[in-house]
Amino acid sequence: MSDKPKFGDNDPLSIVIEYLEKANQDHLAEQVIDVFAKTATQLEQVNLIAKLYLDVRNFKKTEHYAKKVLDMAQTPDEKYNARANLAKLYNNFNEPSKSLFYSRLNKAVDPENPEVKLEMLFSTYLLGEKEKAREILNDLKSKFHTYDERTRDTILFNEGTYLMEEGKFLEGLGAFLLNVKKLKLWFSPEELPYKFWNGGAYPGKTLVLFMEGGGIGDEFITIRWMNKLKEIGFNPVYYTSRPDLHKIFTNCGYDCIMNFDNVPKDALWTYAMQVPLYLKSKPEEVSMSGYLYASEEAKKKWAWLKETPRKKIGVRWQGNSKNERDLHRQVPLDGIMETLKSVYGNDVDYYSLQIGDGAEQAKNYPELIDVTGDIKSYDDTFAMLENLDLVVTSCTSVLHASAIVGTQTMCMIPISAYFTWLGPPTEGRDTNTSIWYPDNVRVFKQVKTKNWDKPFFELKKYLKNEK
Repeated sequence: MSDKPKFGDNDPLSIVIEYLEKANQDHLAEQVIDVFAKTATQLEQVNLIAKLYLDVRNFKKTEHYAKKVLDMAQTPDEKYNARANLAKLYNNFNEPSKSLFYSRLNKAVDPENPEVKLEMLFSTYLLGEKEKAREILNDLKSKFHTYDERTRDTILFNEGTYLMEEGKFLEGLGAFLLNVKKLKLWFSPEELPYKFWNGGAYPGKTLVLFMEGGGIGDEFITIRWMNKLKEIGFNPVYYTSRPDLHKIFTNCGYDCIMNFDNVPKDALWTYAMQVPLYLKSKPEEVSMSGYLYASEEAKKKWAWLKETPRKKIGVRWQGNSKNERDLHRQVPLDGIMETLKSVYGNDVDYYSLQIGDGAEQAKNYPELIDVTGDIKSYDDTFAMLENLDLVVTSCTSVLHASAIVGTQTMCMIPISAYFTWLGPPTEGRDTNTSIWYPDNVRVFKQVKTKNWDKPFFELKKYLKNEK
């Protein structure tokens, strides 16, 4: 819901840090920032250092230097901007109460500033005070015509969340997806050299679905539209830049490309995530599973799992720490294991699905069987998930993969939920289901930031009833 804090413009140091990040040299990047931080004496320099620490996701140092900027600020404008950055930082760090403190100070200076109101909207939403947040949004909407284009787009983007939660699926999805693209929050601004498609059937035409942004989970979601497009006569082609996913999608029968060399010149193209808008899909039409699966080679590799007699439960507790919302969606492993053990004890086999960030926490639970060293690709991930009886996971690509292969999947969803977890279920479905997947998926939503007590309680209750 919120933009990143605004620090300095691009400069040579920023370019170096960006290069090191892209080369997966985050540790080296932080060391370089440390060197320059020691000599930063001017406000603009300290401001830049704060921004760079945020880029490498060192929250403690980001906070330290952002506060230092406020201490150094001399003019009212400098102090106002420093407080605005701190408000954005704390929302980014999943500390909405601290964010509100700085927003309220700025609101006292400029009561009608829409950026302050938008930041307070996000903080209030994160605190679970959704009715109060809705009031802030309504106030912004009442003055909508007085704001600049970016502010209007941000308001509409935020409104998409509420519309989906109110059951207005297409209206809310459109507000979310179309405006997140305008705001360039995680969409690529790139366009393809073909005619853009935004609806209608053109039998026999090649239609390129361009994955414009988002993560691996988004790709798992959007490839499903290929089936519907074939039904209405298109020759759909899906573009991905990820070799691992290209292999899976091709293996599952989809025409998937990594370049545009063989695309006909008269082809149409569209943004992949926006396809349901142009198909005017109803909520009951988006639910789908089984359209992705592991290769026969991967299935043979993981066939040994079938031979284990005990119930097999996979656990995943966080995603990529570079994701701006990872602090929101991290679920305490202690809480997951305590909940599972209260239901199953040690009569089941627990498997760690955690790779990369957070994997070291598994050492606290020797009963967690770690086979992640054998997971070399998402093909392996799909094959393993197919052989598990139950998966408990935070909001990551593993969640979507597990849901798609049909494994019983328990989703631990933060307050700042992704669009796939918003809105009521379709008619006749249980309240903790998702319109995007069949009944093998159950959703347990957080109601208070940083507090997972209620989701764990509901998960325990559900599993005991299912046992």
